[in-house]
Amino acid sequence: MIKKEIAPGIVVYSDVIIDSDNLYNDIEEGMSSAMIEWQNARVTEGEEQNTVNTMTRNTSTIGIPYLGKIEDSVSQTFFEEFHTNLNNLFFKNFDPIEKDYMATYGIKADWHDQYGILKYGKDQFFTNHIDDHPDFHRRMSTIYYLNDNYLGGEINFPRFGITFKPKANQMIIFPSTYVYNHSVSPVIDGERYAVVSWLK
Repeated sequence: MIKKEIAPGIVVYSDVIIDSDNLYNDIEEGMSSAMIEWQNARVTEGEEQNTVNTMTRNTSTIGIPYLGKIEDSVSQTFFEEFHTNLNNLFFKNFDPIEKDYMATYGIKADWHDQYGILKYGKDQFFTNHIDDHPDFHRRMSTIYYLNDNYLGGEINFPRFGITFKPKANQMIIFPSTYVYNHSVSPVIDGERYAVVSWLK
């Protein structure tokens, strides 16, 4: 496991999934076969709960249920198999990293959100925001990057003066609190794929 702390509490893990090349293309093909379509990502702002606001968060997403274990996909529909296979892949590779991060910083978490696959196209972005929220408390934020063949799309942590352009097959973990507010710069060219989740 290769990891580097780029600021206090912000850790980048590299070489997360073996044979991860073109995984984002495999996901697109699987979505097509399972007849799953990208949805507009939602955001909670003030009194507005779970709404689409492309002036704040302009990206597409699909959800992959978090099962908390490796699940058998025998006798499932293709739709169910698509979700199970991705849960298995993500859980197998992300769970040890999440546990390493928790052990390093003395964090305990007993809840894990679903995996959200995000797709940022040209000019899409996410403005400065905090992952924690009074209505859905979060302690840890995780982002796995499926590709890096795009321009723009950096993640920015303004309180730390960090603008980070991740490489494909890297995962970044950081606390979800207000100190770690962050944004995603607009994609200038290409498409940016990432997998996000939160723990508490």
